[in-house]
Amino acid sequence: MTLLTVSEQIFKVEPDLFIKEHISQLLIEQFNKSHKTETPQGLIAFCFYFDHAFVIASTSVGEIYSYQRVLYNDMLPDSFLQSLYLNYYQVPFHWQKWLTDSHLGLIRKEIAQALNFNRLKLNRISNPDLLNWKWKSHNITLQMNHSFVFNDIKIN
Repeated sequence: MTLLTVSEQIFKVEPDLFIKEHISQLLIEQFNKSHKTETPQGLIAFCFYFDHAFVIASTSVGEIYSYQRVLYNDMLPDSFLQSLYLNYYQVPFHWQKWLTDSHLGLIRKEIAQALNFNRLKLNRISNPDLLNWKWKSHNITLQMNHSFVFNDIKIN
């Protein structure tokens, strides 16, 4: 793996050299610890926390050029989670238990991670309102309305 550096363009305002070095070091450490996905431009690193994800992008030569903190609350509408919670009885028993015992924030995190890693996919071919989710060994089809409220959940 190439030695990572941090691009100058990442700092919008000229920071103190001490702060700049520490921010750079933190970004490099975070990048190295994160799950990485290869893109034509380089690598995208994802690190997940309880209420947010940290996304860091680097070029193919190992220069970090952007980073973003993404709050799970901003990723999915509340109606999506509320309707999922109301329909939990239609999913496998171990997931029912997990939904019952979990906070909605944890559900949001799990679905957000599924979106990031392409486990939750929109099926645009036959029906624009179907979401297919590969969860553990289950293929789950979520039928939505236009407000992202679940009408039905099916296990395939």
